[in-house]
Amino acid sequence: MGNPEQFKFICEIKPLTDKDGRLIEYEPYKKYKNAAGLKLHKYGKGPFCQFRIPSNIPQAGVYILKVNNEIKYVGECENLSSRYNTGYGQISPRNCFLGGQSTNCKINSYIIKEIKKGSKVELLFRQSQDRFTLERELIEMYKPEWNSTTGKRINKSEIKQNKVSDKNKEVKTVSGTQKYEPIKDYLLNCKSGSIQLSYQEIEKILEKPLPNSAYKYREWWANGGHSQADAWLAAGWKVEEVHLGKYIVFRRDSFKATISEQQTIKLGKKYKHFKGKEYLVLYLAKHSETLEDLVVYQALYGEKGIWVRPLSMFLEKVEVNGEFVDRFKVAE
Repeated sequence: MGNPEQFKFICEIKPLTDKDGRLIEYEPYKKYKNAAGLKLHKYGKGPFCQFRIPSNIPQAGVYILKVNNEIKYVGECENLSSRYNTGYGQISPRNCFLGGQSTNCKINSYIIKEIKKGSKVELLFRQSQDRFTLERELIEMYKPEWNSTTGKRINKSEIKQNKVSDKNKEVKTVSGTQKYEPIKDYLLNCKSGSIQLSYQEIEKILEKPLPNSAYKYREWWANGGHSQADAWLAAGWKVEEVHLGKYIVFRRDSFKATISEQQTIKLGKKYKHFKGKEYLVLYLAKHSETLEDLVVYQALYGEKGIWVRPLSMFLEKVEVNGEFVDRFKVAE
């Protein structure tokens, strides 16, 4: 069953670089407002890199990371694109501290070390409905260097034998994974580019109360790393704003803005400001508290300072001499 030859090659992991081809490194822990005095975990200090894989692979299954054709890590996921693009490839400040997603930091730190050595890091994937068994088989067979466990085991006590009507068919649902499916279904049927839902509206969709942690912690609404996020990510949406106890703003997950002419941010490209100066777009990020989308770009003049601004502002139009022009556009 655990045959790596049955895995599909997805892509080579290629972190973002600057215009001169130098690896862009960052230390997100420095941006976290650590009011609780949390300690960094083993991998939290970084530095980290940023990368993306194709965003059209929402399937569940098992993935393999190879370094110079050697299996280094085996893992399972409910949504491959989400696992990498909102997990391993983009480290959030909160995940650098104890209680955060330390595995994200660990894998990213291993990847950046290999990239610096000139190694070739590749991602392979196999879709599977029995991903826990397949993951465990491969780990036991190859004992990958980056794996610290033998894989996840299904806790049968967590499986509810509830009968759910779905077009007159009966299916079994898994506690923790399926209970947020109504959010997914609701967002799939939503036609707008963004939507604001109050806590009461979300609870009405779920037909059950949200847990206390959803009212107390912004991290509960983070895009990735838990079952509730898998629901809205699988629908192609992300949480954009969190107003604890009041409302949540969801936005379609796309690098295309719904502003002006649906422009697309091009990472690693030069952009010209409408006043004439040029900048290099480094990467996209999220505000650690509001979850607002941000764009990080570097001036190509003077001391080459780095700027962080809302993505919506970067893509908006401004009025100049009675006409509306792009605030930034790709430099020719």
